[in-house]
Amino acid sequence: MTEPVPTAGGLIGERKAIALLCLGFYASYFLLMALILGSQAPEWVPLFGGWAACYTIAFFAVAAGWFWGRWFALGLGLWGVLMGGMILLVDPLPQAIAFAVMHALIVLCMAGTGMAAAFESRPGWREQSKLDDRAVGRLRTAVILAAVGLPWLILRGLAPSGGSLGLVVLGSAGLFGLLRGRTWGVLALGGAGLVALGGGLLGTPHATASGVLSPLPFGLPAGLLLTAAATPFARPIARYLTR
Repeated sequence: MTEPVPTAGGLIGERKAIALLCLGFYASYFLLMALILGSQAPEWVPLFGGWAACYTIAFFAVAAGWFWGRWFALGLGLWGVLMGGMILLVDPLPQAIAFAVMHALIVLCMAGTGMAAAFESRPGWREQSKLDDRAVGRLRTAVILAAVGLPWLILRGLAPSGGSLGLVVLGSAGLFGLLRGRTWGVLALGGAGLVALGGGLLGTPHATASGVLSPLPFGLPAGLLLTAAATPFARPIARYLTR
């Protein structure tokens, strides 16, 4: 006997609107920064352009109700809370407080079984992808972790001191392949994580978006998160290859 699918409730429409407002704001903000810096400091354009792309994708995924949209938005929200907190440790800027608070709103608005009913709990995509509850749980964890790590990967690769466009492309392609249910997506995601992890352990400090140098190499959190996103699939892939 299967469990009933939870019904949407708890101000789902209002919470979704708040999350979209925050995602849309930062998609526009980072895009505007990229346009402004195009003539003043073009070396920063790829970084802000990459972040703008992340938030734009999250905005459309949530607005369209794609099954993975909630997971991706949760990951971006968690990244924003962590990033804002890190900046606050260096300098309690009002912008950092607003950044952390707005991303915390995204997390709160996207959390809960009621919101899940509007996204991954809707019937159809599970049957089409032939995924059971355990497989959906692995995918959920992987997408959230990858969404937390991707902005850090963009910072590591596209900041002026980064210079790893290929690594960002590999990680982004890996997440796309994962959502498509492709084994190569898991391998690409894990490979990007391992490369970023190695660079984070051996690399030099990088500049944050605020221009403040941090002693933390941003390849380290990116590598840890992307590697962790691919890890849950290691055993199923090994079992498939050895059967």
